[in-house]
Amino acid sequence: MQKQFLSGGLTSKGQLTIPVEIRILLDLKTGDRLAFIIKENEKKVYVLKFIDGS
Repeated sequence: MQKQFLSGGLTSKGQLTIPVEIRILLDLKTGDRLAFIIKENEKKVYVLKFIDGS
């Protein structure tokens, strides 16, 4: 996959808008849970989609 720069917005309530390209790529639906990982000493955030194993 080619790297792309995509941006979203943060509301005053702390809600993050995820660009449609990312929602399609990760097959995100309303109510899906995401994990945000921040590595020590880095100013990067990694986003993972939770997969329900049940």
